[in-house]
Amino acid sequence: MKCYPTLACAATAVAAAATALAALAAPATAAGPIGTQKFYADSGDRCTYGHTEGILDWRVLNPSIYPAVLVDGAVTDLPARNSPGVCADDGMYTVASYIAYAGRTVVDSSQARADNGTTAVRDVLGGPSAPAVFDRVVVQVCRFSSTPIGISYCGAAQTYPVPRA
Repeated sequence: MKCYPTLACAATAVAAAATALAALAAPATAAGPIGTQKFYADSGDRCTYGHTEGILDWRVLNPSIYPAVLVDGAVTDLPARNSPGVCADDGMYTVASYIAYAGRTVVDSSQARADNGTTAVRDVLGGPSAPAVFDRVVVQVCRFSSTPIGISYCGAAQTYPVPRA
């Protein structure tokens, strides 16, 4: 159907343009779950001074086709207040890393730090702003000296692929 230059035609064109702009400007919302996974990683030392655990909640965001994952959990560095005195304070702190990969390329990442306590972790990796669709999240816990001179070390990296339906 042809549209001749009339007021009704102009109003239709303006309405169509406004709808298209609204769709582009709309914030990303969760369209639905892909799946959830429990995650756990630790510092690998005999006292397990540092660890992180929680849930990876994989989602598809609209209007994008890109997946995103909600990291929901905690990172703990021992000895935490009111914890059993099994581990003595070693003067180090814990950093947990959550890294989304597409093949060998890092797509997005997040870190959380705890020092003699527990820190809540709630972050989103990926989504419309990410440069690529990712295929896995790698979680790793490292420990660092609280002083300028000291050691650092990391536990084994744990890999969590996108759940398949």
